[in-house]
Amino acid sequence: MRCNFIIIIVSLWSMNTIAQNCFDAGFESGTTQGYTTYIGSIDEQGNVVIETESNSPDRHRVMHKNEGFDTIAMNHCQLNKNLPMVPPGGGQFSMRLGNANVGAEAERIVLSFTVSPNTSFFLLRYALLLNDPDHKPFEQPRFEMRIKDQNGNTFPCGEYFVKAARNIPGFENCDQWRVRPWTTAGFELQSYIGQVVNIEILTTDCGLELMLVMPI
Repeated sequence: MRCNFIIIIVSLWSMNTIAQNCFDAGFESGTTQGYTTYIGSIDEQGNVVIETESNSPDRHRVMHKNEGFDTIAMNHCQLNKNLPMVPPGGGQFSMRLGNANVGAEAERIVLSFTVSPNTSFFLLRYALLLNDPDHKPFEQPRFEMRIKDQNGNTFPCGEYFVKAARNIPGFENCDQWRVRPWTTAGFELQSYIGQVVNIEILTTDCGLELMLVMPI
């Protein structure tokens, strides 16, 4: 069994200032400066192994708003046909986490910072494009986001986890794609002032890519 042309989740996200005490952790330098980026893989049981701290331009790609609209959404969606690569009002840049390659790949990006009175509100904008090969749930492409304290504990309401499937709330079914348009989430960090907070985002391919056999 093989997954043909499985395309990884594409995560387009940025953070921008909306108030004096809102932490600006965007990509306005045009780089991943300030973030730790990782690559890894997913096996046929759905287990994720993050192997290497690495900044892969293909798998951690910073994009400029002049790149226009996402071609997958443009070719497959109706409601979200014109999905911008950078959210309106989101500055000049965003990051795409993941790519359009097969290979059972996984990617992670981590932002760590110490909360201060001037960084006590965190704003996250993200959009998701998930290819749905209609495999078993543990084999499906996925997106995970977690906000953790310095002890590794996930914040209350600080976790979002989704796998490719039909009719996911907030997503449009776009042929074999499941597309979530730009979505904004805000996190109040006032009670964590003086502590280190970690924002972790993970994307994976279809787990069956490890079973890919090249034709003769």
